[in-house]
Amino acid sequence: MNGKVKNMDDLNTRLHLLEGSMQNLFVSVNTSLENIRENLNASRIPQVNGSLEISSESSANYSCIKDFLAKYSGVTLSSPTETTITTPAATQVPTSKGSRGREFLILFMRNHPFARGSLNIYVSSDSGVMANISSSPKLDATIKLAVDRRLNITHNSKFTLPANLACEYGTVEPKTVILQTSEPATVTILDSFHKQSNDATLIIPTDKLSNKYFVSTTHPYRSSSDFYSQFAVGALYNGTNINVTFKMKDTSPISLLGGTYRDGDVFSVTLERLETFQVGHATDLSGTVITSSKPVAVFSGNRCNQLKSGACSHMLTQLPPVSELDNQYIVPPFYNNKGTLIQVISESQNTVNCSVGDRVSTWLLGDTEYKNVEVTPDEISVIVSDRPVLVTGFGMGGSYDSYMTVIPGVHQYLNYYKVVVPGGYDENFFCVMISSESVNSLRINGYTVDHYERGYQVYAFLEKKFLVSAFRVENGSFELTTLDKSPFGLLVYGHRQYDGYGFAGNFVLI
Repeated sequence: MNGKVKNMDDLNTRLHLLEGSMQNLFVSVNTSLENIRENLNASRIPQVNGSLEISSESSANYSCIKDFLAKYSGVTLSSPTETTITTPAATQVPTSKGSRGREFLILFMRNHPFARGSLNIYVSSDSGVMANISSSPKLDATIKLAVDRRLNITHNSKFTLPANLACEYGTVEPKTVILQTSEPATVTILDSFHKQSNDATLIIPTDKLSNKYFVSTTHPYRSSSDFYSQFAVGALYNGTNINVTFKMKDTSPISLLGGTYRDGDVFSVTLERLETFQVGHATDLSGTVITSSKPVAVFSGNRCNQLKSGACSHMLTQLPPVSELDNQYIVPPFYNNKGTLIQVISESQNTVNCSVGDRVSTWLLGDTEYKNVEVTPDEISVIVSDRPVLVTGFGMGGSYDSYMTVIPGVHQYLNYYKVVVPGGYDENFFCVMISSESVNSLRINGYTVDHYERGYQVYAFLEKKFLVSAFRVENGSFELTTLDKSPFGLLVYGHRQYDGYGFAGNFVLI
């Protein structure tokens, strides 16, 4: 981390006020950097790692600061005129970075109208970390009081946020939150409505955010707003100009900020840092394109929709930027499900080959065109395209309700995952897509795969043979890795009566 701190007296005062607690030291540095960032119209706090250069007009208090830092953090200061604070390097783990990071932009979309459950954030790391959750100064004071916090957490922890942090339709709101950790972590969210209408998604680090996304939803079961397809955008920077080019399944217009928009129309809005804008509509918005002048986070899905289940359920996922998409995918079925709906969206003219069992289909997709295909509960799909595509999968339900997730591309597979499986579900599964020669190298919490009950296993073929397996697991924290460091794909999902959730272990390129 590199930054200039020009007032040594002020820094000395801060350090002495916080003496005795390294956690509070982290908070002070974090808060100071937030203020610097706002003044410079920057967008993110530098990582708490590396070095901090301190340029001072006076070194009168230098030795006091030096003694304090040496005593409580092992940090060593060099010369007082050009000082470098070097913090310990991040813990090394046998992994490509993927979705692990130190800063995350999070928002929650609208859930079922009767939803009164909590909004949950799960943080998982290899060691204890200091975490900071902060919100916009424009956020309602009552909500902000329940959101903002700084604390030391263990290997995994759950933060519960109030339901009224969820976004409303068609209005600019300061409802994005920033989560920062002192060491690399994996973050997922679970949008909860008691024991119904939940879904989960992986959150990607801010350094992987970009400025072009495709919306993925399903066609609403009814035209009621309860079933709306929806998407929401959260801004990381001040002065972020956003353009939305609508793709609508039918010609029904949508009204936003005094304007009326139809299929093919472009809606524009400008957001400041940590502001959100959410759109909901009674038709399928899949293929809608969102572009921005600066990096943003985009989430999409359905407020509450019904596929083959007996009732509607919330569906959501954070979307990867177009720049992070792949062109090779293995799409496993969701185990104990009535079927899987697969959606493929292409940025430009594209040839897509989809193999389902012994059947091979070739699709010629145009710009931002998408294709839906439904497969049976025991069919593996392999998708290979000339150009990158976005692939999402929807568990269509059973005695439980529908859910969705982004499907990871083969070039997005990692050799290490740290994930948390939420509690309260009757069954939870890890679906692993791994090259057949590396199966014996796979470890789940240190155990070989034979330690776990296997729901199914089938083979899929690309340049090499992959084994696709669903393993039944309990709730809790899990490490998945391969001893030979070979990458593999991971989906996590679970079921209980009238409810289901799903998320991917990673969906950005490595």
